[in-house]
Amino acid sequence: LVHKSFSALGNVIKSLTEGHAEAPYRESKLTCVLRDALGGNCNSTFIITASPSSYNISETTNTIRLGQRVRRIVNHPRANGDVNVDHYRRWLLSTEVKMGALVGFVK
Repeated sequence: LVHKSFSALGNVIKSLTEGHAEAPYRESKLTCVLRDALGGNCNSTFIITASPSSYNISETTNTIRLGQRVRRIVNHPRANGDVNVDHYRRWLLSTEVKMGALVGFVK
């Protein structure tokens, strides 16, 4: 389960750094939770830990490569604005109209 989550995280990071239109966030719960942090609407910090021991050289190398890929992800955070009541009413009315059209289409 843990290996699958980290594999899915690697797939999402690869997708984001290569500029794909969609990233496979739904492959694991971990990537679903990290969706906003990875390429979303927030500033993020990714901390990696590396071992100085030669016994862990392969894991340390893979961790550093992952860190290098994560550095290439660019987020575009923006402040969330308050929506006034009139704007919300217009949005709700247009959504209800669209829903009515869809219900009519399905019937």
